Amino acid sequence: MKVKIVVFLKAPRPGFVKTRLASSLDNVEACRAYTRLAHYFLDTLSPYPDVELRFAPDDAQQEILPFMKSPQWTMKPQGDGDLGQRMSRAMQESLPDADGVLIFGTDCPYIETDDVDTAIEALKSSDVVLGPAADG
Repeated sequence: MKVKIVVFLKAPRPGFVKTRLASSLDNVEACRAYTRLAHYFLDTLSPYPDVELRFAPDDAQQEILPFMKSPQWTMKPQGDGDLGQRMSRAMQESLPDADGVLIFGTDCPYIETDDVDTAIEALKSSDVVLGPAADG
């Protein structure tokens, strides 16, 4: 079964990422935290060849390049719409070339390769797989 992993991420711009955290720190420190979390999570995904980074804003390609952990990975702008619309588009665009799609945000520091493998295995017998989220 071919599964594509799609990761939604934002350009690491102070004031654009981790804005709630910035109220406790500042925009620059919140951006640093976001960048570290994103790299940590993407390092976890580095063994997987079929990963696509869906970035925002749409003009951020150069800022996203440092997050590419494999030459096999691809990147594409998220495009217009709310999060649900952007996720739906990413899934629809991925399915012609894959049997299943896993979509992640970059704020998943507790995800390990075993979790990804479990989700891939679950997709073999289920249409939808949802992972727990302690933060809602």
